[in-house]
Amino acid sequence: MVRGGGVAVGGPARPVSGRPPAWRPGGWSRPPGKSGWRRTHLSFAVPRHSRNTPTPTRDTSLVTLFGAMHALPTLYKARGLSLKRPVCAICIDRTKGRTEEIRLGYRVTVWLCPGHASQAFQTKRSGRDFVRTLMGVWQANGCMTAARHRALDTHLNQLRAPRPRHRPGSYAWPELRRRLEARYAQGAPPIDPATTHACHTCTAHTPSRRTLQRWHAERRWLNRPP
Repeated sequence: MVRGGGVAVGGPARPVSGRPPAWRPGGWSRPPGKSGWRRTHLSFAVPRHSRNTPTPTRDTSLVTLFGAMHALPTLYKARGLSLKRPVCAICIDRTKGRTEEIRLGYRVTVWLCPGHASQAFQTKRSGRDFVRTLMGVWQANGCMTAARHRALDTHLNQLRAPRPRHRPGSYAWPELRRRLEARYAQGAPPIDPATTHACHTCTAHTPSRRTLQRWHAERRWLNRPP
């Protein structure tokens, strides 16, 4: 029989007089000299006052504890950052290395770390990583101007355009071709660039032997005097 949140154990209630029942391990026992069992009442109610003593972590909110364990990023007293150059616009407090100024056109400049300023990152996924990252940074700072929009669009368009075709030496050396054609008009044979250029340390990419022979075979000086 259950009554008042407790559990009744034993048989039907009987009038009990005399000494109160004694408590033994396992429940109430019947008094000596009495027959039957007394109805016992076991309560599972929570005490009004908890025995748990308050601790600092128990009475502190989770937001306060999380902020104490994980400090927010800040540039104040940040270690390892250069004092003469701005930090990377993307890395902020995690800037590593020497930052450099990147000019994107339309008078738009941004300071980036070596990793974000590299050609590999600027051309990754046809420039979409670079453009999306800078767009998010500028939008978060409230400085996404029309000039910055045009600079990012130009960056994407440059990478989407096909690569220029490699032009032969006649386009790269127009003055040299005119001088050689003047000599060809006088009957001079095509020269070999390997024998005419004694300086082998020259870094200029001069026309190849095949290009010089083509200039001589085209005979442009007949209808277009040099």
